[in-house]
Amino acid sequence: LLEMLLQPDDRRRCGLLPATGFRKLARLNYLRLPVPNHAVNKPVAPPHSWLEYSEKTHPVFVDALRSSYAQSLDCPELTGLRSIDEVLEGHRAAGEFDPALWQVIHRGNTPLGVMLLSRIARQPAKEIVYMGVAPEARGQGIGDALIHRAAMLAYTRPCADAPATPQELVLAVDERNAPA
Repeated sequence: LLEMLLQPDDRRRCGLLPATGFRKLARLNYLRLPVPNHAVNKPVAPPHSWLEYSEKTHPVFVDALRSSYAQSLDCPELTGLRSIDEVLEGHRAAGEFDPALWQVIHRGNTPLGVMLLSRIARQPAKEIVYMGVAPEARGQGIGDALIHRAAMLAYTRPCADAPATPQELVLAVDERNAPA
């Protein structure tokens, strides 16, 4: 498995990998969102609550991630290529890991969605390295709540390199994933 960011007009490099046997799994669109302070104070109404990552909550994150993969439109070709622990380790290595920026939204003991946020080095930005919603919770505003949570965390936990600079959220989405 090789993850490589290429410009679509870079014909030489875009042709190199398929010529050696690699196949393209997805085309990603990168998006940026400025994080204004007026957009971050949207509370999630009960009975939903938030859980941040720790070794103790690791199993909940594994369950939330696994359930969000079911019928996912986000790079479905990647499903099953790595174990869930390998997936989490890969997300942990993306950017600057802070366990407080990894969140699960849940109702009771049921995880509804997961959002993994990472600081981007030397930029006043955070990247949503993964976001997913369990099939039974899709279409109920959980994705919207996850995005608002990410914006709130980006705003309230500014990057140390540029604390006074306006913060941004960055994410990549599979171009085939119309709901996202």
